[in-house]
Amino acid sequence: MMPGWFIEIGTADRKPEVDLSEVITIPLRGVNPKYLSLAYGNTAADVVASKEIDFVFLKNPADFPAASALRRTLLWPPSQEDFQKALDSFGRSPQCQGMLRILDHRLLTPAGEKRERIEWLKFEVELCGQER
Repeated sequence: MMPGWFIEIGTADRKPEVDLSEVITIPLRGVNPKYLSLAYGNTAADVVASKEIDFVFLKNPADFPAASALRRTLLWPPSQEDFQKALDSFGRSPQCQGMLRILDHRLLTPAGEKRERIEWLKFEVELCGQER
């Protein structure tokens, strides 16, 4: 796993397989704004340069199974017809907007390594219009 952090929105019962943001934050593949990590060729400087990171998440955890099935169909469609149906339904469940603001950070290059890493981040998060 690449060094860094991943924004996840869980449920009150803390089921690790349920991330209410993973199923609807786009893009569904590749570099995603929820990845505050050195994945996909990002440098530490790239990550902290994104001062405000927007993402979305399902408002109702009960919508997770259906949203997860739609995501699977969009990523690995069994047919063009199934893909189009999933695309037409995608994002229709009630959602909230989230924003993570990076307030401060420290980068360092560990001894013996060439790549800078993020030692720490100070941030605030806004969920559905409320800071957390």
